Amino acid sequence: NGSQLHNVDATEVKKELLESLIQQKTLLEATHHLGMTVSPARVYSTLGTLPFLQVDNQFSEESYIQFLSKNHFTDTEFRKLLQDALLREQLQQSIIPT
Repeated sequence: NGSQLHNVDATEVKKELLESLIQQKTLLEATHHLGMTVSPARVYSTLGTLPFLQVDNQFSEESYIQFLSKNHFTDTEFRKLLQDALLREQLQQSIIPT
């Protein structure tokens, strides 16, 4: 409910965000230490599957350009973020049994 949102401790939220960022950075450093990589082709193919970039179940270059502009990303910056996310996912999948 909305009144609970006003009772959120900003310091606690900042602490949780910082811990999350540290965890993400630590995972990313572990992937580099272990020599894990994600190819540009995998980044490209993953980019094409993101639902918010699709029109009629097809990758839309126009949607991608609008997304980049709206979120103040360059193509290179967003692909790097996606690559980092894929690396963290790869590491987590390699250490967590399915």
